[in-house]
Amino acid sequence: MRWRVDSKTRRVAVVGMLGGAAAALSLVERLAPLPLPVPGFKLGLSNTAVIVAFEVTGPLGGAAVALIKILISLLLSGNWIAFTLSLSGTLLSYIAIFTLSRFPKDTFSCAGVGAASAASHAAGQIIAASVLASSGAVFAWLPPLMLLSTGAGILTGTLLNLVRRRVSLNGESE
Repeated sequence: MRWRVDSKTRRVAVVGMLGGAAAALSLVERLAPLPLPVPGFKLGLSNTAVIVAFEVTGPLGGAAVALIKILISLLLSGNWIAFTLSLSGTLLSYIAIFTLSRFPKDTFSCAGVGAASAASHAAGQIIAASVLASSGAVFAWLPPLMLLSTGAGILTGTLLNLVRRRVSLNGESE
């Protein structure tokens, strides 16, 4: 790991800040939907905050940021279906991030982690949608959603890499 937050107080503060950033990015994406033929598709910019939290504070901090984002979105929208879709997508996305973190350092680029995370998120949402709709018909959306999600994940992973180069959370100048 490149970044690490040592004190418990600082870790809680970083999780809170990144949770707020993730929720804000999620809100911006919800308020400004992309004009694409795939329903509900978003770039997933808030996922950068989750990955940063995972990297900086560890697996529990990353999970906390993801949950903060989802719960704030639920409080702002009141939409339980969106909550269920988001929760299932986030769960699979987080499993992908956690799994890739177990490999030796620098095995996967930020863009690779972003792509795997985004594709897993899309798969989780499609699975949840099929359960909610009691129909496998929603799986027809999986190929275009995976294509768009993988591209968006590469984009957010590249953004994450730029953030990593410019920001230090340990008080050091980069």
